[in-house]
Amino acid sequence: MKRFLHILLRMVLAVSMAASVCSCDLCKIKNIDVSSFGIKYIVPTSVNSLSGVLLLGVDNPSMSFTLSNLDGVIKCDGKPILYVTATELPVQRHTVQVYELPCTVTLVEGVSYLDIVKIVARRASTLEGLTADADLHVKLKTGKGRTITIKDLDLSQFS
Repeated sequence: MKRFLHILLRMVLAVSMAASVCSCDLCKIKNIDVSSFGIKYIVPTSVNSLSGVLLLGVDNPSMSFTLSNLDGVIKCDGKPILYVTATELPVQRHTVQVYELPCTVTLVEGVSYLDIVKIVARRASTLEGLTADADLHVKLKTGKGRTITIKDLDLSQFS
């Protein structure tokens, strides 16, 4: 399960990196590097969801911005298996810092923890067949912002 949460974190990272490049007013945000990632803690909140805090090391030589309203779904062979939501993450300008990203992972109805463990065990090395869709709002300190939508992000590129 810890490996799968690393995969979730990589999805969040990919979405945030794509968001930093995709927006017209946000083009000034560049050269951002994710230096580290990890899991601070994971707590089961019900029979079908987990809450936790992910650790995200970011080297931001650019301006400050805020990532918020992350809503995503992770799919296995095109079928949704997990929903991911994360709260706001303000990223300071010109810093190398480890940020804490609170998030919630909810199993899709009909999917169990055992199903997730089987998927991760089968695809641990390549992540082939795992994709993600996400919506994310990126806002600059000046107040300008944009919602970015990403479809069918191939998670195997992060293995």
